[in-house]
This record gives sequence, C-alpha cells and structure tokens, in this order.
Amino acid sequence: MPPLKLWSGYHTVKKIGNASTLSEVVKQAQEKGVCTSENAKVFLRDWTEVEEDFFQEVIEHLLLEERIFIVTDTAPTTEPTLQGHSGTQNMSSSNPEGETAALQVDFTFKVDTGSFPETVLACLRPGGPLLRPKDRRDLVQCIVGQMVAKCSLKDRGVDGHLLGRGYDSLFQQMENRVENMTRGKRQPSQVPDRKSKKRANVSYGCLNWQPILNSSGDAAQEKVRFLRQEGLKSAREINLPLALQYMQETYGDQRDYINSDNPVHQTREIKAQWPLLFHARFFYGHADQLLGKDVKAISEEKTALCASALANFLRDSNKKEVLYYYVQMELEESRGNRGAKEAAFLPLLAALFKDDIGQLFRVFEEGTSITERLHELPCTPTVVALGSFFQNQCYIICEQQVLFSEPTGFGEATRLAFLAYYVFNMSYPVKAATTLEFLQREIFDINPTK
Repeated sequence: MPPLKLWSGYHTVKKIGNASTLSEVVKQAQEKGVCTSENAKVFLRDWTEVEEDFFQEVIEHLLLEERIFIVTDTAPTTEPTLQGHSGTQNMSSSNPEGETAALQVDFTFKVDTGSFPETVLACLRPGGPLLRPKDRRDLVQCIVGQMVAKCSLKDRGVDGHLLGRGYDSLFQQMENRVENMTRGKRQPSQVPDRKSKKRANVSYGCLNWQPILNSSGDAAQEKVRFLRQEGLKSAREINLPLALQYMQETYGDQRDYINSDNPVHQTREIKAQWPLLFHARFFYGHADQLLGKDVKAISEEKTALCASALANFLRDSNKKEVLYYYVQMELEESRGNRGAKEAAFLPLLAALFKDDIGQLFRVFEEGTSITERLHELPCTPTVVALGSFFQNQCYIICEQQVLFSEPTGFGEATRLAFLAYYVFNMSYPVKAATTLEFLQREIFDINPTK
C-alpha cells in the first residue's frame, strides 16, 4: 500500500499511514487520532473532496511529498487562490467576471475553542489563571492551525514560490492592529524609545544599514571634500574611477549621516553633504551595499517577468481603473513600444490593489515646470512623468527635492523611487503600502527571515 500523510482539519495532528482505498484512509485516521468522527471526509490540501472512485487515480498522480490527505468532518466553504489583502497574489487565473477570486472569498473567521486543551480553556475563562508557556504554545498552535485550514495565508510570488517566511505580511498586519488598538491606553513607561523603534523599522531587509566607521582624520575629510567637489560637476566631468572608489570607502560615513537621529537630516541636507549620491550610478552602488545585492539587475529581470504575467492576468478585467491603463498599454504596444508592459507595470499594479496612485506617481503635461508643482507632491518618493509614463521624461521627487537631474524612463524611475525608501529611511505611505510591499518582495527580492 502506498505511503501517505494524514492531517487533521486544523493541521494540528499529522501522521504517516498506508492506504490503498479511501475507506482505509478514514479508518487509519480514526486509529491514529487524526479524526475520530463517524462523518469524516477526505480532502486534498486545496480542500477538494476526494471520492472513492477516484482515489486510486489521485494517488497515482501525486508525488510522495504531495500525498497529503486532510481527514475532517468539517471543511471551509471556499478556498481563495489570491491573497489580495496581503499584497501578494497568484496571477495565474481569473474568473469569468474578471474579478479576482480574493474578492469572492468569505473571510469570516471564528476560532473553534472546542479544539483547545482544557488547561487553556481554564485560563481563558473569566478570573482564570495566567497562561503557562506550554498553554500559550498550545493556544497559538490551535489558532494558527485553524487559520491556515480556513484559507492559505502564505505570501507567494507570481510563479508560486514562497516569499520570505511566507507569513511576514500577516504578522505585520496583526502587529499593526494590536498597536492601533492599544494606542492611548499605555503608560508613558510602556511606550518604546523612538530612536530604537526607528532603527528596528528602517533597517528592515538591510544587510549593511549602519556599518562600523573605518575612516577618520584628515584623509577621510579630504575624501569627503573631493566627493563634494565632484558632485558639483557634470556627469562627463566627474573623475569616475576615483569617485567610485571613494564613495565605496566612505559608505559608512554616508549611512552615519543619513541615519542620524540628532539632528535628523532631510533629503535637501543629504544632497548638499553627499551630492554624488544623487547621480543614479552612485545611488545604485549605495543601494547595492545597503541591501547586499545587485538591485538593478535583479529588479530588471523580475520586472520583465512580472510585467508580462500581470498584463496577462488583467486581460479580461472589467475594473475601470485597470482598463484605463491597460488600454494605454495596448495602444503603445501597437505603436511598436516593446517596453510598454514594463512602463505600465506600476500603474496597473496600483490599480489592481486599489492603492492611491497619487502617492506613487503623477503625470503632468509635457513642458510643465516641475519646480512650480512641487507643493502638490507628497513628501515620500514620487515619480513624475511629463506627457506620458511611456515617454523617457520621468523624474523622482522626494521631500520637494528632484533626486536626479537627468530624466529617465518610467520603469527606471519606479526602480529608483522605490530604492529611495530604503536609502533615505522612509516608511511606505499607508495608502500605497500594498503596491510597495509587492515591489519589495517580488521585484527586489527583499524578504528577510526576521
């Protein structure tokens, strides 16, 4: 008889068994304590119910590691294929109406306390004792088991691969919710130090956020003065080999200035102190050291893959916001623009997630003076396109500063604007966080383990 895995409905009990018929699966599940109910049914991991007539065929087509059979008398009424709220979706399919499956899922969830150990229930009753460490672990195991049984909460990329630990977006949302609910109820002594909280948040995903300073004295100051002078030159006049060397050697000084809490330096001040950082080549070099990877190469490759997948996914969408950008993309492709999908990637993604597009980019008429419109833009990194986001007339604005003087394409501008959040220690705006988190995890492969 072929070996297989028997799981309980909440995935809290997992056993190994051997069975050649469906009735044997149910019998072994009862004997091993997986499910003792007389009304037990057998399901695959996607909650497809298995029938006796097809059991042998199912077994034959499943690899050994995929032979997981859930035995339970209750099952969720629906299983989502997308995770719209977490910002990470599987873009492989859509329903006939053009709406994502995530919008059709009933997310109503109630914890079944019947599966809790008696010691845990005693602690949860009014006036009950404090939870012991073991009771707390049992409580967490039961709750998480039921949540995963209700619907998959994992963060997955467009090709199905796991992003980070798989649950980072869920953990972050739960933590934020607890923080919101307890705001104003804590004593002053319970409020964390602002400096330590800042360092915990802005260094997320960075491998070299604040290195130990290894330069001091006149030689170090001379390098800083040289770099400041080079920053005043045009791109063609810069002593590129020496500037690249000194920028790498003074990376720790750059981070120390940017990370300063007292005083906090705004973008304008950083630009005056480290002007070469506001040339794309040196900016990418800094971001590479900060994140420990070739961010430009990785994001270009991932964008090419995801832009095509997103366009295919939204082909039949009937959302007004999506259609607006999709039609523009198709028109641009008909004109021979091979980069149309990549240029439309950010607008389509933001429209899909219903994020505030104004927090991510703006399109002004061609010939508009950006300096006269700075007061209209958010303080966070924003792409400004002149004429159309399909033209190579895009700039990045942050705290009313034009980060790079040379115009670029929309895809490149999106890349630079996103990295500015990491380089300058900025938090995602709430109304655009879903789109930015998708870029973080899927496009830039920033999925720290903790």
